[in-house]
Amino acid sequence: MNNNKIVIHRVFSDTSLCQLIFKHSVIKGKELLDRGDLKQMLKYNATQYFITEYDRVAPTYPPNIKLLTHSIKYNNQRVFDHLLHNTNMSIPMKCDECYSDDDKYIDVITAVVTGGNMYMLQTYLDMTGHGIIRGLTPRQLVIAINHNNEHFVRLLLQHSILEEFQFNSRSLMYLLTRPCVRINMLRLLNEEFGTYRLLDDPTIWLTLTEKSVVCNMAQNVQYLLDHIPTSLSDSSEWSSYIQKCYCHENLDTLKVILEHPGVNGASRVIDTRSLEEAMRSGQAHIMKYLIDSHMDIVSDALSKSMTLVEMAMNYGQFDMVDLLLDQITHNTNAKFAKQYVNHLKASKVPLSVFKRIASHPNIKLVAAKVLQGIVKVTQRIHFSAVSILGFELVRPWTTLGTARGTLSNLI
Repeated sequence: MNNNKIVIHRVFSDTSLCQLIFKHSVIKGKELLDRGDLKQMLKYNATQYFITEYDRVAPTYPPNIKLLTHSIKYNNQRVFDHLLHNTNMSIPMKCDECYSDDDKYIDVITAVVTGGNMYMLQTYLDMTGHGIIRGLTPRQLVIAINHNNEHFVRLLLQHSILEEFQFNSRSLMYLLTRPCVRINMLRLLNEEFGTYRLLDDPTIWLTLTEKSVVCNMAQNVQYLLDHIPTSLSDSSEWSSYIQKCYCHENLDTLKVILEHPGVNGASRVIDTRSLEEAMRSGQAHIMKYLIDSHMDIVSDALSKSMTLVEMAMNYGQFDMVDLLLDQITHNTNAKFAKQYVNHLKASKVPLSVFKRIASHPNIKLVAAKVLQGIVKVTQRIHFSAVSILGFELVRPWTTLGTARGTLSNLI
């Protein structure tokens, strides 16, 4: 086996390299080898082959600013360290000639923060002699925050002068790709570097709060509510945050929101639409918490929503159906609207659930097809839907019309 074949075999035995090669579908192992392009080897994470090829040409390699910058771009610390031993290497603040004509200009600081490698950041600061990075952009800071490494962000901000923030909601949501930042990061931004007043920006605050709510980071939400911008003291976002809590089964975060003195105003009240969304999510324990502890914000919706049981049944949330029936029956403090059930998919409803609904005085059946579906199901299991309502079926195949008549009498 010649040397080319040996190297090709090694390239394709490298799982990570193969994944990159096939993902981009732009280069083959043999082509990578034949080109001998050090930048391409960095791009496709062929670290050992880069080092071997570089060492072969290092004695005659001209002074340049390209390779160290590319090792930062591709976050390859092994190559970065290897190149540091070459006195011909340097890193500029910005690199206009790091790419060929078909490549785009690279901002070295952006490459550093994108990699999130603290060792590279510290080495960059030491090598370039830039004690201060002037004009660190909001975009670069958010990219750094995405790593959720407060030590990296602290080092970056300690050596930076941050440009004035001019974010819009769409750009921030796009840049902040991490589902949620940790509480230590929030404290770092707001306390250690409070002069930047990052949490005073409504867009930043709302974005961080929404992500914390969805991730059920109750401690984050508590901290953010304690440092809410004055312009958001009567925010219209509370109802959407509350809705996200019960959609994502985030009871701890919901408690923080509803019990915080800064959360007030009409938007705190749960309306009928939000209540119906709770039926969809089926979080019965959250619904019980709202009824038991916050009747003041849910009572109006309960008194107006006439299809809660119907919706819970349609979504197959039978624990929620049981809770609603128990509350309607036994909770004298809760004033529920009369419930109407028009269940077109009755074959999916357990008979035990249908029994409770059919016999409940505060629930009215409003569709004959409900009983028709139940009859079809119960015939297969030798049980009559009409017997649920107090009538005996002797021959089920002849009594569908009778059953329909019985239901019409109930309506």
